[in-house]
This record gives sequence, structure tokens and C-alpha cells, in this order.
Amino acid sequence: MSRNSQSNLYSYCIILSFAFFLYSCARPANPSGGPADENPPKLVLEESTPNFQTQFSERQIILEFDEFISLSNANKQIVISPPFTNFLKYTVRGKRLFIEFPEGEELREEATYQINFGSAIKDYTAGNELDNFTFVFSTGDVLDSLSLSGYVYDSATGEPSAETLVLLYDNLSDTAFQTEKPFYFSQTDDTGKFEINNVKSDTFQVFALSDQNLSLNYDQTNEAISFLDSLIILPDTNLTLLTLKLFDEREVPVLLNVDQKKRGRLVINFSNAPREMEIVKANNLDINFDYELQKDSCIVWYDTPLDSFDLFLDWEGSNDTVRINKIEKKRKASKFACRSCKNELNVFPGDSILIEFNKPIGSIDRNKILQIDSLDQMEIENVIFKDRFLKVIGNIVDTGTYEMLLLPEAVVDIFGKSIDTTKVFLEGKSGSVLGNINISLQNSNLDRQYIYELLDSKEELIESVIMKSDSVLNFNRVEGGQYYLRIIEDLDENGFWDSGNLKEKRYSEKIRKFQLEVLRQGWDLETSINLENEF
Repeated sequence: MSRNSQSNLYSYCIILSFAFFLYSCARPANPSGGPADENPPKLVLEESTPNFQTQFSERQIILEFDEFISLSNANKQIVISPPFTNFLKYTVRGKRLFIEFPEGEELREEATYQINFGSAIKDYTAGNELDNFTFVFSTGDVLDSLSLSGYVYDSATGEPSAETLVLLYDNLSDTAFQTEKPFYFSQTDDTGKFEINNVKSDTFQVFALSDQNLSLNYDQTNEAISFLDSLIILPDTNLTLLTLKLFDEREVPVLLNVDQKKRGRLVINFSNAPREMEIVKANNLDINFDYELQKDSCIVWYDTPLDSFDLFLDWEGSNDTVRINKIEKKRKASKFACRSCKNELNVFPGDSILIEFNKPIGSIDRNKILQIDSLDQMEIENVIFKDRFLKVIGNIVDTGTYEMLLLPEAVVDIFGKSIDTTKVFLEGKSGSVLGNINISLQNSNLDRQYIYELLDSKEELIESVIMKSDSVLNFNRVEGGQYYLRIIEDLDENGFWDSGNLKEKRYSEKIRKFQLEVLRQGWDLETSINLENEF
């Protein structure tokens, strides 16, 4: 290498090292040693666009802070009220945040705007959040100063509803919530609380919305909503914290598709669970069928020599026709079999044994249902069936594992097909762990129907009772443990919990849940619940 080349290489290395040194000095980083930085960025007022301006006409806002910043999840965290038609543009350059208004966006006249940054602004190095920093300006001569606050809860669970929008409309038409953006809006925090500040003096409609598409209006069926059934007038000295109960409007189920993968069985799928269903065939057709609602589907079992046939469906005021075509022979129909026999069944003294099958039962032969354990732990007293379930009624006299034997033709489905020889394994449990729960209901409305649901520690349903309010509620023969009582107000006495309806201005039926004392094994729990002011 020549002396000149060596000199050039040496100069290049010096320049590269110096550039790296400058980059290291300029790059923001945590200082070594000393206490950790726990302070959020602070606004430098002298270098920023003035906050709380009137007669505002700028197209850009510049905010400068005392340290390098970053912006996180801006479109979700930053709430602008009244809302803009399009998104604002946010640009971070070191310590500065530039906010540019959309081109062509016209600001409302005589309106006070509020930009709440939520937790979007953070310092660059430590990530400390500048919570709920707000920039306010007015296009008129004054800053509006009224405010509104409250809470949003889930009407079904009673839990706070976080990240839910609360919207105020000065347009009082019935369609404003579904067709227009609100005049003001805010977003709830983790406790379900909301605040709307810098509100003008006026009359408003109030709604809550779980906005799924950032449209700021109710335009999707999967969006939960709430509303106040009366207008609010600001200023109103009698106005306290508002409470909104969020609900999903229940729609009549829509038939989505028909799944016909197996011979003799089809699944009709709906958009949500039908509450009732009636299926009929055309007169004089050689078809044997049965059906059962299972969540958001209807299962149909059928047997016919026909190549195709129609079934006529009627549910909740809707109707449709389903065409059933012949299935290729290579697609075998499922055999009639026991579904619950793969696992050991737990049985307490005095319990009936409930055995589930994969198709509706047509007939049984009591003489072919045997208790084969030599200890004679259970004497079979009777056997009955309904739909897909076989109920064996007997008297267990001992604990431990034993067996029942279902011989061929012991259980036959509605198409005349028999099960194969099947063993049912039973585990007898001691009745000493069972107890009774007796609940005295005080100050209840004796003319109103309620749905009483006993829930276990995981809030799974154990037992449900539907009745007009009585003085005492009894749940017998339950295992010791933690239980809850859920009470549903059944105003229309249809046996279901009904959510609200916006068009009818109807709120959801009220639900209350009470934690009971722990039931000790083998004991009775006597307790009372005062329903005064609960419904």
C-alpha cells in the first residue's frame, strides 16, 4: 500500500470515529448512575402554541417539551371533542410535537375544542406517561366551561366498561346517534368513569358506544350501546353523576348456512341463538326427523328414502325453507352411541343417572339395562327417556366404582338403530358432602316474575328457577363450596333475560348478583337477601 493510500485510510478512520462520537452524544439515552427518571415530560409554555386560546384560527399546533418524547397509539388514545371529520396528523421531532389539521377541515363556529392526549405522550428514554394532558381552544370569544361526568357499566355483568365512548348530541333527532358524529364525546377509563369538559350551555342527548370502527356513531350490530331516556339541559344545578348501562341489542337470529357433512344429520347455523324453533315437513312425505336447538345452531336428524326434500323453519316470527339433498353413500351416517359413557359419572345417593346419547331416543328395553356389580350397590327402580337423554332412577347404597351394562336393543334411536353393548362406569359419592341452601327473599315484588340462578364459584350455572317472587328460595342437595345467587328481572315473563332496545327506548332487564356465605359440607345454609331498591 502506498504512503498516500495509508494516509487516506487513517483520515477516514478518524472521521468515522468522530462521527460515531457525535451520534452517541446526540442520541437520547438513560444517564448512567443516579436515580431512575420517573418524571413525565413537561410542556415548555414559552415555545409552544398557547393553550386556552380564543378566536383560534391556526392550522397547526406546536407543543414543545423539556425532554425528548414519543407518541404511542395516537388514534386510540387522543380524543378530540368536538370530533374532526378526518384524523389529525401527528409528527414528533425530538422534543416537539406537531399537530396538523386535515386539509379542508372547517372548524365549528363559536365552539370550544378540547384535545385530550390520554397516555399517548411519553418521554423517549424512560417511557414515563404524561397522563391526560389537554389542549383547549375556542373559535369564538369565550371558552365554554360546563362539564359532565359519570360512569358506564355492563348491564349484564355490572362490571365497569372501559374504553367506551360517551357522546353528547345537540341534534335531538331520533336518528342522530346512527347517522352523525356527536358534538362532544369522551372515553371511559378502567373504572368506567368519563368526564366531558368545556361544554357549552345547551340541551343534549346522551349515548354510550363501544365503537368498533372509529366512526363515532352507532352503525354496526356488534357495537354495544346505552342511552339516557331523557334529555339533559346544561347548566343544570340538579345534575349529578350520570350512570349508563351498556348492552348489545339482541336481533332476531338470521339463518346463515346449512352444514350437511354426514348422512342423516345436518346443522343449521344462525347468527345468534334462536329462543324457539318449529320445523315441519310437507304433507305425505316419507321422512322421519327430529331436531334440537344447541346454542346458535339447530341440529336435525333425519331418515328418508327420498333423494331430496324440504323442511320449513319457523322461529321468532321469521321463516325459511331448507332444501336437503341426498348425501353420497361413501359419507357414512354416524352410529347411534352413548356420548357421556367415555367418562366416569359421579352419582350421589338419591341421584338419578343421566346418560347422554348422540341422537334422539326412540325406545328402550328395561330388561336389557343391567347393574352388573356383584356388591349390588344400586337397585334400578325405573328407566325413562326424553330426547337424547336416558334417566336411570335407582338407590345407591354405597360409595365406590361400579358398572352398568347396556345390551344391544337396550336403547334404540328414533330410526330403529340400536346401540352396541356399552358399559357405563359410575362413581358413587358420599352424601355427607351435600347440603341445602335456603334463601329468604325480603321486600320483593310479589307481582313480578324473576329468574333465580344459583352459580358456583366459577359462576357456572348450577340450577335455575323461574317464578313470581316468593318468600323462600330452596336449592337442595348441592356440594359444599362458594355460591352466588343471580336474580334476573323478567318483565315480559318470557323466561329469558332481554337486553335493551334503542328504537323502543327500552333498557335491559335488570340483573343483580349476590355472593352467598360459603356452604359447609353436610350443612344447611340459611340466609336472607333484601331486594328493596334493587329493582
